Amino acid sequence: MSTQPNSKTRELHTRLAELQQKQQWEEEEKKWVEERLRKEAAIEAELLRQIVAEEERERQEAKAVERERVAEEIQKLEEEECQRQEAEHRTEAVCQVQAPESLMQVDDRSGDDRDVKEETEKKEKGKEKEKSRWEIVGGSGRCNACQKEEIACKINLGEIEKWQKSTKKGKVYKKAPPATSCQRCMEVRWKPCILPATEEC
Repeated sequence: MSTQPNSKTRELHTRLAELQQKQQWEEEEKKWVEERLRKEAAIEAELLRQIVAEEERERQEAKAVERERVAEEIQKLEEEECQRQEAEHRTEAVCQVQAPESLMQVDDRSGDDRDVKEETEKKEKGKEKEKSRWEIVGGSGRCNACQKEEIACKINLGEIEKWQKSTKKGKVYKKAPPATSCQRCMEVRWKPCILPATEEC
């Protein structure tokens, strides 16, 4: 009779041990799953950081390329302006060289006519020089487009001053006169712009 309870007790102990072993395995598996999730979360965070860093690097490279392109455009425009001015100077020089030959065939009053002609040419050159007074401005003197693109503005001071004087005298304009926008907006963007110097006009 004593063997039956012992057998039953051993069976219960065995089942208890199996249950405890199962619980232990489940706890270990749970810890392993949590550890794996932590590692995966760390990997995901690192990937996100690398993606953000790469996107920022690409943005900076794109900005640098755009700045370089704009600088090249400005340089090209300045070179074209210099070439145009040189061509005008050459044309004027040719005219000055050819003018005396034609004046030599005039009567005794040719000297007076030559003086009048030279005076007229000086005035025209002065007006032309005033019209072509393009100067580079930076900072808050630029138009909104040039400020946005962080480049220098090239403006025609002669035309702007003429507009300001006419406005002060009471003249009213329906639209801005020619050459009062910055050179880039006129020649590249093909749109008028408002400069701080012309805002009141």
